Amino acid sequence: MKNINFNSVMILILLISSQFYYGQFKVFFAGEPSSKSQKSFIKNNNLIFLDFFYEDEFVTNGKIDFKKLNESLNKKFPMKDAKACLVLDWEGKVYDDLWSKNNYKESMSQFISAIDFIKKNRPNIKVGYYGIPSREFWNADAVWQNKNLLLAPLYKKVDFLANSVYMFYTDSEVKSVLNTNYIKQNVELALTIGKKFNKPVYPVIWHRYHPSNQNFGLMNIPLQSFRTYINDILETEVQGKKVSGVFWWQADIYYRKTEINNKNLKKEYSEIKNFDEYDVKLFKKYLNVILQIASSKSY
Repeated sequence: MKNINFNSVMILILLISSQFYYGQFKVFFAGEPSSKSQKSFIKNNNLIFLDFFYEDEFVTNGKIDFKKLNESLNKKFPMKDAKACLVLDWEGKVYDDLWSKNNYKESMSQFISAIDFIKKNRPNIKVGYYGIPSREFWNADAVWQNKNLLLAPLYKKVDFLANSVYMFYTDSEVKSVLNTNYIKQNVELALTIGKKFNKPVYPVIWHRYHPSNQNFGLMNIPLQSFRTYINDILETEVQGKKVSGVFWWQADIYYRKTEINNKNLKKEYSEIKNFDEYDVKLFKKYLNVILQIASSKSY
């Protein structure tokens, strides 16, 4: 997820950016509004654009600001009967407090009130939260699972689950089985919850390694590793329930401008003269992998 500050609160509105159907399987692509290359990619591949709202558009002092949220809704969805898929990305302390003993009720109230407000004002918009249920790599144990199961009031309100499964490590850093276990354990939890509350699951993916990785952060995932990554997601199943699709998030232009000292981006872009053309070719490679795997699965 584009995280100007990875501890900040932000909201992501998915205007169903890329939508491919393979049976019941759907792929959503997040484009950057100012990008000519991404607009071209979306148009040429019959995609639908995906948009974002950030903290200053809906939050004041760490609290939901309904005036701001209403203004943002009016700007992006001027028609009351607008149809869209809306993912709220709320990170930082309020998000963390969903799993705390002392502030659980207040955080849950805020998360639910945002959904209620949107549903009241734009009843045809589908709403969910990024990172719900939470992500875990090293400690995907019963304690983690049980904490996430306590969010039942929120699961009842959302229209879908958008759990994050970004890749943190290369297979050279950790055994490949650990990456596979991470994907399967996180997707299984989301599917278990989705099964219980009758909600579709759309894991949020990215074609780059998470920037928290000091050695490989923001480097493109090798295509073969990406193939394994997507395959692990799509083949995971809980009592007959599979993911309904994926949300493919990206912010390549943003990181190209803000992470100018990142060694991996420097290497990647050092000889690129036409970024628009490069972006389109890059996205197409990863899109082809997703579609090839999706077409091979029974949906």
